[in-house]
Amino acid sequence: MAPREHDAIGPTPGGLGPGECGIGATATAAAMPPWPWRARRRQTVHLDEVGYCGLYCGLCASRRRIPTQARVLRDTLQREGYDRGYNDVPGLEKVFATFWKGLNLLADSPCAGCRAGAGDPGCAIRSCARGRDVEVCPLCADFPCERLAALRNYPLWMADAARLRQVGLARWIGEQEARAAAGFAYADVRYPELPAETGEDE
Repeated sequence: MAPREHDAIGPTPGGLGPGECGIGATATAAAMPPWPWRARRRQTVHLDEVGYCGLYCGLCASRRRIPTQARVLRDTLQREGYDRGYNDVPGLEKVFATFWKGLNLLADSPCAGCRAGAGDPGCAIRSCARGRDVEVCPLCADFPCERLAALRNYPLWMADAARLRQVGLARWIGEQEARAAAGFAYADVRYPELPAETGEDE
């Protein structure tokens, strides 16, 4: 994906104070800096790993951690001579060819990312952002909206959105890359999936 020119926006007077929107902090829409902000300078940023919703694809386990671990498992099986079949576990030999194909897909073909069309093909968040020509939801004038309720299992998401609005997209991407380099993934802190609401009293 070609890089896009974007306003590198600095902190806004009256915005969040130190510690109010850092990593792991809790933020609310009311605490976010007002819209619009003043543009400070034009800067080219690469959005390949930035989901429209405001999650950073590079912090998703399916983008980095799982492919890495799949390659480790594949290398171990090859080194031990089990890459052509695994007969030590009864029944595994019947499904090993399918398993091996899937393992290679995990190792060599990680998720392409939101902007490349991966994920839910009917994602309402992505469709809305594209329709509005918004690079990322936290920069939308109507942020947050009901579509983003799908991210309720990501406890850092709102704080990260506030951080993006405060420091600008270019700096925010650099901060997410630093988290990824340190080995962090959203799965480390993500809440378990909640049961679907039935409307019935328990």
